[in-house]
Amino acid sequence: ESTSTGNWTRPDNIFGTEQLLDTVITCTTAPELRGPKTDHVPIHLVLELVI
Repeated sequence: ESTSTGNWTRPDNIFGTEQLLDTVITCTTAPELRGPKTDHVPIHLVLELVI
């Protein structure tokens, strides 16, 4: 949410490869974790990786 307009803005981007697409378990935003006086919204990404 922008501090000047009160409108929600776009979240930051996450980039990956086509091979990573099958490892995505969840990908969502966490606006409740947003820092003070910022319009950046954290992104919570969970991957299932084989090590």
